[in-house]
Amino acid sequence: MNIPQKKLDIICPVYNKQDLVKDFIRSAMVLPADKVNIILVNDGSTDDSANSIQTKITELAVDNFYLINKINGGVSSARNEGLKHASSDYVWFCDPDDLILPDAAKAVNELGTLDAEMLVFPYRLFFTWENRAEEKKFSPTGQMSSAQFLQDFNYFGNNNCLNTVWNRFFKRSAIGEFRFDETMHHSEDRCFVLDVLSRDPKVHMGTWSIYQHNRYLSDTLSTVESPGKIADMTKANLKNIASLDKVKNTRPEKKHHINAMTVKRIKLKEKNVYKYYVNEHKKLNIPVFPLTSVKESLLYILLVTHTYGLFNQITRK
Repeated sequence: MNIPQKKLDIICPVYNKQDLVKDFIRSAMVLPADKVNIILVNDGSTDDSANSIQTKITELAVDNFYLINKINGGVSSARNEGLKHASSDYVWFCDPDDLILPDAAKAVNELGTLDAEMLVFPYRLFFTWENRAEEKKFSPTGQMSSAQFLQDFNYFGNNNCLNTVWNRFFKRSAIGEFRFDETMHHSEDRCFVLDVLSRDPKVHMGTWSIYQHNRYLSDTLSTVESPGKIADMTKANLKNIASLDKVKNTRPEKKHHINAMTVKRIKLKEKNVYKYYVNEHKKLNIPVFPLTSVKESLLYILLVTHTYGLFNQITRK
C-alpha cells in the first residue's frame, strides 16, 4: 500500500471494535488531512470491523484514511504492521475505542516548530460506566533531556508518564528498528517507550490535552493477577531500572519492584514467596535492610513468619 509521507502517521490496531471504531474515525476528522495519515490495522477481527471501517471511510469521503487487513496476532503485532507502512516524520499510536480531542490539531500544527523526537501531552481519562472524566496533566512542561524525563516522570514515583504510547508523538527516526514486543501482553508499551528513550531523544512535554482514553467496566478484569502478567511487569521493571541506573541511585526503584512483585505473588498464593523476596534482593545487588516503609516492614514480618496469607486481608482494610 502506497501511503504518502506527511507530518504524522496515526497507527490504530483494530480487533472486534465494529461500532466503537466509527467514533474514533469521526474524532480523527479534526486533524488536518494534508498533514496526517490514519492507518487502521484490522488484526483479523471476527466481527464486521473491516467492513465498518471501509464503509465509514467511504461515507466521509476522506482520502487520508487507510485500511490494512492482517491475520490475528495481537495489538503489538498490529502496531508493528502499521510501522511497516509508516513513512511520515512522526508516529502516533492510538486505540480504536478511544477518541482524539480537538486540541490534537494544534499539536500537529506545532510539530514543525519543535526540536523534539518525542512529544508528550496531557490526556483525558473517561470512565464510561460513571460518565465521569478526569484530566491527567503533567509537570514540568517544555523541553527536556531524556535523562530528565526518566527522573521527573519515573514509573516508580507519583508522576508516572512512561506506560502509555497514545499520549505522545514519536519521531519515526527515533523509533528506528525498535518494535513492540509481540511476546508480551502487559507493559509492552512501557518497554517500547524505554527503547526509544535509550536513543537519548529530546523530549517536549506539551500542555494541550490531545486524547481521550476510555475506560470500560470490563477493563477491571485486567487487574487480575496472573503468572504471565507478573513476568511481563518484571521484564518492564528491570528494563526501567536499567535505564534509571545511568542517571540516579536506583535502590528505591529496586525496592519498589521487589515489594510489588512479592505482593502479586502472595495474591496468586504462590509457594516460597519469602525465597523469591530474598533472592530478588541478591539478583539486584541490594541488601534487604533497611526496610523502606511501614508496609514493607509488615510484609517482611508476614514473610518470615510464613503468615503472608494474612497480607491480603490486612491490606484490604
